[in-house]
Amino acid sequence: MTLPFPNSINSVYRFFEVATQGDASSYAALLDGGTLTPSVLNTSIHIGLQPDRVITLVGNTLTTDEIPHSISTAKDLLTELRRQTKPNSDQHPWFTYAGYEFARWCDPGLAKIPPADPHSTNLPDLILCQFSHWISLDLTNKTVTLKCDTPDHKQHYQTLWRQACDTSAVNVPNISLAPDDYRDTFEASYSPAQFKTAVERLKHYIHNGEIYQANLSLKLQKEVQTNPMDLYRTLSHQNPSPFSACLKTPQGYLLSNSPERLVCANTTDIIETRPIAGTRGRANEHKTDETIGHTLKANPKERAEHLMLVDLARNDLGRVSLPGSVKVEELMTLERYSHVTHLVSNVTGQRRPTADVWDILKAVFPGGTITGCPKIRCMDLLHQTEPVPRGFYTGSLGWLDPQTNTLDLNILIRSLLLTPTDTPLGYNTAVHIGAGIVADSVAANEYRECMRKAQAILAALHHTEHPPQKDVQGDLHFERVEPIEPVLP
Repeated sequence: MTLPFPNSINSVYRFFEVATQGDASSYAALLDGGTLTPSVLNTSIHIGLQPDRVITLVGNTLTTDEIPHSISTAKDLLTELRRQTKPNSDQHPWFTYAGYEFARWCDPGLAKIPPADPHSTNLPDLILCQFSHWISLDLTNKTVTLKCDTPDHKQHYQTLWRQACDTSAVNVPNISLAPDDYRDTFEASYSPAQFKTAVERLKHYIHNGEIYQANLSLKLQKEVQTNPMDLYRTLSHQNPSPFSACLKTPQGYLLSNSPERLVCANTTDIIETRPIAGTRGRANEHKTDETIGHTLKANPKERAEHLMLVDLARNDLGRVSLPGSVKVEELMTLERYSHVTHLVSNVTGQRRPTADVWDILKAVFPGGTITGCPKIRCMDLLHQTEPVPRGFYTGSLGWLDPQTNTLDLNILIRSLLLTPTDTPLGYNTAVHIGAGIVADSVAANEYRECMRKAQAILAALHHTEHPPQKDVQGDLHFERVEPIEPVLP
């Protein structure tokens, strides 16, 4: 069944909000890029409702359709996942969430990383949902397709969709940066002094030659009163990002405003990963903003760190690609978002015929840009250094289809988890941010980079907690733009 194409992305958000009301115990998923305009990185929007099948992994227990299975080895896990997701022409793709600690199943060297404590991270290590009802928007051709299992459901969603499209557009104001003291209302996993100690610890291992770079993260948390979809709408409006997503779970809401792709595999068997490494702020004045980008791109430290992580991405893709097929298609491209400028590359390879979606996920997860190099030793040291488990942070959200061996997964950065409290509209909010530590890193600078990366989320949260009396146009708002500079040789 086809549906009318909406005039505003807010109609999509409104539909998702209304369609998922009243069922706190179920899953629902929205994969979007914060805009109805197609781009190189985002040409579709997907909505999954009412799961027909759910698979979760908590510790060593894989639960499939409410039946638990004890798993002892990575081989056993992959065998069971392949069996449970066996290709079927009548099935929709699997919406996929993998938490950071899922990595312990991806490489023998990571097996000693303990599973996430579900009481502290709130989500399983792995969630796979196959939804009965699936809505897809083709942004290029301006079409909307609804797939449902019964005529009644089709009629129900058709009515909700038309109502959402007919509703007056929600006026989402541009918002200002959160005041500096707002950050102090959050409980942080590190004080600046503790963060400095952690940086110096990692630099010690760098100087000893054990690692070259490590991505150190910190966590901010507090209770807020908010409507999760209002928060997501605000965040997506002020900072459209190509790999945004919203996952509704029995534990709460996971909202992602991610700019980074972990891995994508298409129907022509091309696999690609898109590492981000290198960050600066933004400026209101165009010439100053251009200077910020050029300075980032010319910085020897940033270039060296970026090239090292591109090489790590090449090695990861090489594990599941045909020999000689791995290429760097883009090198050190500038991408600009509302509060930050990023240095980005794109690496591709030709999928090996024997490699399926699970092999691909296992080869690249988690992304090297948010662990460090070499990946396994870095993750070991980060586990010893970071005081709280990462949980969702630097995991992945997206979809995979075992039938076609296609997938598209983001890296969960610029994301937050909302878990309900006993307070009306109260949610415990967890935000993680990180910075790459190298031999000459200055802890104070890296701490500032972390806070800069959190600005968009903190601004949206501050707006939620302290809404203006009337719509006020903020003094800093940039739409995402395509790369402005040619690829370097």
